[in-house]
Amino acid sequence: MKKFAALLLALLMIGTLATAQSFDFTGTWYLVSISAEGVTLNPADMGMEMSMTLNADGTGAVSTTGEEDKVASWALDGETLTVTADEEPLAFTVSEEGQLVAEAEGAVMTFGREPAAPGFVAAAEIPAEDIAAFDGTWTITTVNAYGMVVPFAAMAQSGLENATVVIENGAVTSFDATEPAVGTLVDGKLVIASELGEEFAQTVSLLEDGTIALNYMGILFYCEMAEVVE
Repeated sequence: MKKFAALLLALLMIGTLATAQSFDFTGTWYLVSISAEGVTLNPADMGMEMSMTLNADGTGAVSTTGEEDKVASWALDGETLTVTADEEPLAFTVSEEGQLVAEAEGAVMTFGREPAAPGFVAAAEIPAEDIAAFDGTWTITTVNAYGMVVPFAAMAQSGLENATVVIENGAVTSFDATEPAVGTLVDGKLVIASELGEEFAQTVSLLEDGTIALNYMGILFYCEMAEVVE
């Protein structure tokens, strides 16, 4: 029985090795996600592109938005693919989905055969007929910071953790404020003026899909309804 188990284990190891060796690593691979501290980011939403080109002769190149292309090399050792650029090796394994996965500085990077597609597209704005249209308890889900779209959870690193926005009859409580800021309906939007000037004003817009967008200093906070205020 022990001999049979050992033989079975050997066959499984040979099969795994054969699969790794038959896998075609050559061609271009695109970064499709970055995960760190429980948050997954889509490079396409962040205006970022990164790709690796692996040639059959073991040479290659790494391209990243805003940087010069880097000459690279790659080698396969068992099930591990190692890509080296600027003398910095990065070890990859193949996932069940046929993607390349590597961990670097606490972040997990996943590469696929196709470039990442934007994962978030905001709905179009619609004018509110009355100020009560904004009433409710809302949860911030997504943030667009000057073109970089990230889940709200990613803002925790900058100290912004409270995702709740409460609006009732034009009074808006958000970002751990102790007192609500009162706004008025202007051209179908809820506008909260600031004593510091127009650039510090907040604007809340209704969106076609039933969500809202809170614009503060050019940063858009997209919110979903959590509870209706009665």
